[in-house]
Amino acid sequence: MKRVLVIIILVVAAAALGLWRSHGGVRAGLSRAVSVSGDDSPGVTGDETRKTFDLKPGARLEVSGIKGSVQIQTSDTTTAEVFVKRTADSPHSLGRREMIIEQTADGLLVRGKQSHLGFWDHLFGHDPNEEVTIKAPRQIALSLKGINGWVTTADIDGALEAKAINGRVELGQASGSAEIGAINGTSSSA
Repeated sequence: MKRVLVIIILVVAAAALGLWRSHGGVRAGLSRAVSVSGDDSPGVTGDETRKTFDLKPGARLEVSGIKGSVQIQTSDTTTAEVFVKRTADSPHSLGRREMIIEQTADGLLVRGKQSHLGFWDHLFGHDPNEEVTIKAPRQIALSLKGINGWVTTADIDGALEAKAINGRVELGQASGSAEIGAINGTSSSA
């Protein structure tokens, strides 16, 4: 019985110290975790990002780690336009994730990434919702991975990969190879 009590005390002490370290104090950490402090007042907040990139025919467009909807539109162009709209219930919740949008050696990467979270934020925080719309050239290789939301794509002249998607999926035609798996939701293809 004494051992169990000692273990419980050590776990509670470690949690309190971790909260203090990650938030500057136990009271401030608890307030942020349950969104009751003055800086994290309830309400809808958000941000938008727009970027344009030149892509060569056959470039790879990779979209991964998105918590929300993804829509890929294609046309006969050489530029890609990325629009990301994020919404959350507080500025603190908005800061829980970041969007990485960058040109790579072989194409374009659009990825959601979890920020460093303290213990209480990890347990009680809320992630923002992300809506990604990409207008891309038709001649691309498209990779969609780890998306938690509705996915819609237009026709592409290249390979298609769609994996680990939790939501409705509507895929256009792909003239190259298609690798589709681990989809948890309804799916249809043209």
